[in-house]
Amino acid sequence: NRVKYRMNIRNPMLDHVKNNYPLAFQAGVIGAKLIESKLNLTIPETEMGYLAIHIGAAMERQQMNNRPKRCLVVCTSGVGSARLLYYKLRSKFGERLEVAGTTEYYKLQQVPLHGIDFVVSTVPIPQTLSVPVVVVQTLLGGGDIDKIEELLTDENEFTFRYIMEELVFLRHNFTTKEEVITFLGERMHTSGLIRSSEGFIGLVMERENAAPTAYGNLIAIPHPIIPQSNRTVWAVCTLKSPIDWSGKPVQFVCLLSINKNGDEPPAKMYKHLMGLLDDSDIIQQMLECKTYGDFAQIIVKHKLY
Repeated sequence: NRVKYRMNIRNPMLDHVKNNYPLAFQAGVIGAKLIESKLNLTIPETEMGYLAIHIGAAMERQQMNNRPKRCLVVCTSGVGSARLLYYKLRSKFGERLEVAGTTEYYKLQQVPLHGIDFVVSTVPIPQTLSVPVVVVQTLLGGGDIDKIEELLTDENEFTFRYIMEELVFLRHNFTTKEEVITFLGERMHTSGLIRSSEGFIGLVMERENAAPTAYGNLIAIPHPIIPQSNRTVWAVCTLKSPIDWSGKPVQFVCLLSINKNGDEPPAKMYKHLMGLLDDSDIIQQMLECKTYGDFAQIIVKHKLY
């Protein structure tokens, strides 16, 4: 009704939703475009933001319903040390981690690992198991906690999985967003990732016209409204000087293209991308890079993976 009767409505949460829930906002844009095609309406960005809030809430509920990871504790011997580690894990990770049980090392081969996500052991385990193994101290040092945290969040996939050296372009002199998008689209076509640069560029511009992808902090993350490429990739272009991107200054462009043939990338990829680009110090360092080697070193230096 608001759209039909052209009621002017503000969405004070729009920028917050775009910056902090990019996956939900993209879903809101896609949902809005579907509604437009069915009802012959033009849905403004403010309403896309409200759609995204509902979708984001559903995603959060789904996350809450996910079961915690389950681990098995392995010690050399002695019930005391195993129980100490058991309670230490429960204290540190709470409901995020369920300790399924404890066992002594020499009994490990007798314990079924079905339903176990990983093993926490105070002793190295030479044999290969069907699940990951993390070796820790009985009292859990800081490094031990970090290793377990990685297994809980699954954030040990390198950013380099999505970055191709031939699609990183540094310190260019473009003056409009159309120039940047056209350049990156043509380079993706040259790399064999998309069938048609014109069709790809058109879909990216359709997404931009629906809701600009400038997120502040000199960053824009354009992407086609429908997945087009043969793999998920980030095509990066930095500029010597900021350009106007629908009212916001932009100097770091990351064109995100999703694999059209596979599953949707994990939500953590979007979270990781936004976390990477949310740090103004890191962005400034990347803007100063003149070579891909310098660019890659920043990712490694700041553990952006």
